[in-house]
This record gives sequence, structure tokens and C-alpha cells, in this order.
Amino acid sequence: MEQWIDPGVSTAALARFANRLKEGRTQLHAMEIFERGNCLVRWGVEPYRCGDKREVYSLSKSFTATAVGLAYDRGLVDPEDLLSRYFPQHVACQYDERWRRVRVRHLLTMTTGHAACPMAGMAHAQDPVRAFFETDLACEPGERFVYSTGASCVLAELVRRATGRTAAELLAQELFCHMEIDNIWWEGCADGSCQGLKASCDDVAKLGLLYCQKGMWQGRRLLSEEWVEMATARQAGTPDNGTPDWCAGYGFQFWQNSAGGYRADGAFGQLCAVLPERETVVCLMAG
Repeated sequence: MEQWIDPGVSTAALARFANRLKEGRTQLHAMEIFERGNCLVRWGVEPYRCGDKREVYSLSKSFTATAVGLAYDRGLVDPEDLLSRYFPQHVACQYDERWRRVRVRHLLTMTTGHAACPMAGMAHAQDPVRAFFETDLACEPGERFVYSTGASCVLAELVRRATGRTAAELLAQELFCHMEIDNIWWEGCADGSCQGLKASCDDVAKLGLLYCQKGMWQGRRLLSEEWVEMATARQAGTPDNGTPDWCAGYGFQFWQNSAGGYRADGAFGQLCAVLPERETVVCLMAG
């Protein structure tokens, strides 16, 4: 077992936590806890380790949003921009006038106006982005939150059109190289627009630390504080989305926590929770 626990951390509390996971049939693979930038717990459960690269599912969305943030900091993208600025032909082809009111922020907050996630029609389409725009809108943009992997995929394509670099390239060249994050694997559709990420608990914890430190990394600003505040604030309501943590609201591809703070969240127990008031980051990889 890969394990390091700060002497100030209660091992009894960790044992209770592990037992609660077992009771809930959740298998812990790796966990890291940081407070004020210092590692308190680094815990890999055999055969897993904190450095293992793995599919993080929808936690990838927070990385994609960070690529949008990098473009925002360079003056290339703004949440208030209309999508027609980046996808003029796609928007022009739509008869529904509501498409002309869809903004970047609606992609970021999953409030595009769709009745359901359009990903089913995008996944096997020759042109996934076109398929996104050809999925009918059901309400005014900004009116209702509908969880949308399709919107996240279009964000990745928007980054490419705005910067001339894919989201993966932009992150690698402007962020990861300064944070000692490497061997990140991206998978996507044939046209490169839909991207999923394989990363380690170490990698994800670093993203959480970057946001917890308001965009600073080892004395160097990598992301603007303005973007961090926008991305992690409650930008959309999610009142009918299930349990308290799913109903607490949504930022720019970050979920709000009912008890405070925010998180990047994957489908099968991939989690990075940031508690700014406590200057604490908790990263979990589980199954």
C-alpha cells in the first residue's frame, strides 16, 4: 500500500472513513488531501497508486473549462460572446431564432436550451458539432440546466477555433508544463471535438490546488483570479437534479457543494472537492 499520513491527521478518523466507504460498497483506489498547499494524506490502495493514469469521465469537463479560462485570459474568448462568433455557419443554418441568443456561458453552464443532452446524436455523427446544433432547442438559453456532455464537447471545439490549438495542446503548453503534469491521454471523436481525459489522482489534485490557490502555482500566475471566481461560483441553478450536492448549483463545468465549496466530478467515484474557506483540497479515485 502506498501511504503517507501527516502526524497531525487522525488515523482513527481515516479508518472510520474507510469503513463508511465499505458499507456503501465504494472501493477506494487512491486519495490525497491537501491543506494550505501541504499534503496531509497520500493513500493508494493496492494494486492502485496515486500516480496511475485512468479514465476520469466527466471530471474531464473541469479541465476543458480550464482551457476556456486560458483562452479567456488571453482575450480570445468571453462567456458573453454569442456562439455565432465561433460557429457562424452552424448558427445561420438554424430556423429557431433562439440559437442566435446562445452564448459561451450557456455552454459552460449547460443551459443551452436543449431538453436533454444531445450527445446521443453527436457520438456517432460524422460531424458531432453540426449534430449539436441540429438538436432542437426546447426553451430559451439560460432558462434551464440540463446536464450536457455535448455542450462540453462543443466547448473543446470552440477553444480550437478561438486559439488555433486544441484544448489538450493549450493545457499542455500553457499549464501542465509548469505543474509537472505529463503523459495525459486525451480521447475524442474523429474530428477531435469530443475529448475525454485519462489522468491520475496526482494530476487531478494539482488542478484542485491551482483553483484553491486562485490560479497561482508555486508563485507563478497560471490562471487569472477573475476566471477562477467565475468558474467556481454558482452560475446556474440545478434544483431538480437529485440529492443536495447535485441540487446546489453549477458553475463553469464545476459543481457546487451543498456544504460549501465546489468540485470536479466523474461518473464512477472520480472526485476533486475544493473547500476554499478551509484552503483544503480532497481528491478521490474510487469505484
